[in-house]
Amino acid sequence: MPEEYEDVEATLEQGTTSDAPQQKEKRQEQFVCWLKSRPINKIVGSTLIIEALWVALFWFMPQVLHWWSWNPAVSAEHFAQFYFAWGLGFLSLGYIVLILWPIFRKDDDPRWFHARILSSGIVGGSYAFLLPVVMSLPEGSVNSGGAAALRQAILLATGGLIALIALGETRRKNDNDREAAENLRIHQQDTLDQQKEQFEKQLEKQQKQFEANAFKERKAERRERYTKAVEQLGDEKAPVRMGGVYTLVGLVDEWLEEENLSESERVKEGQVIINNLCAYIRSPFTLASHYDELSQNTPLSEGIYKDKEQEFYADKATLDSEADVRLGIIKEIHDRLQGSGKNAPGAWSDFEYDFSGSTFFYPVDLTKSYYKKNC
Repeated sequence: MPEEYEDVEATLEQGTTSDAPQQKEKRQEQFVCWLKSRPINKIVGSTLIIEALWVALFWFMPQVLHWWSWNPAVSAEHFAQFYFAWGLGFLSLGYIVLILWPIFRKDDDPRWFHARILSSGIVGGSYAFLLPVVMSLPEGSVNSGGAAALRQAILLATGGLIALIALGETRRKNDNDREAAENLRIHQQDTLDQQKEQFEKQLEKQQKQFEANAFKERKAERRERYTKAVEQLGDEKAPVRMGGVYTLVGLVDEWLEEENLSESERVKEGQVIINNLCAYIRSPFTLASHYDELSQNTPLSEGIYKDKEQEFYADKATLDSEADVRLGIIKEIHDRLQGSGKNAPGAWSDFEYDFSGSTFFYPVDLTKSYYKKNC
């Protein structure tokens, strides 16, 4: 049993010894955290401690030095006046440094305000109680003009100085608040401008995408109408062929007005359709070889339609309807080859027209037409 007690005690001693540095370190960390968590931390605390030490030092130092003085004939009062004067000088120098240091360093830490307030109180109190001693003023009432009056004046001046410091701090806070508000406004305005710019870019992108999709749809729809119109040109019925002509003419106008294409691309798209119309004009028509005979009102007695009156009128109607279709093409082209002014180009003046080898069995009028390219 005694051996067991000894083992337990040894274990406790070892545990206590090993935990001691950790506990000490923990207490130091807690003290540092406590110090940092206070609004009046290192700056104010250091100022208060240093100035308190100055006051204590120069309060007791004259007595000590008088005891150890090589000249006992000098009174303790003279020692006090001498060292209090030096103490006030050093205290004033430290106070000035404390006031000017954050100004030159441009340090806006609000803790300097607390340091100034405490320092002003300490310096003012020190002057109020030590300066009359340095000046050897007699004690008396406030009205007698002695030490009490000087102390009162110093304390009032100290209070006024503290009030000025507080007023300056209030002004500084107001300026900082205004500056912060202005910076916040500028930041918010910049954010709004960025959001607006992003929104406009996104809107522009969507608009371009929408226009691109719409152009694709228009392009596909025009291709479909073009194919159908070309098929209509080969129909047996003249009204159907005429409908195809008007469709192709309208497509040319649409391509020329397309804003999503360059000028050269517009002309290129329109030229394809113009080539189809010109090819239709150049295409041979069998009945055109009998134009002289079919242009008559009745069959000729010596012609191929002799004794074929019914066939004559059928072919004449066919030739006339075909002439109307082809004349319609020429008329649409002619209307678009002249502008509003004299010798002014028209909407279709940039196209090339190939009528070579064509047989015109109908009247063709291309007067006052303006061509930029050879036909």
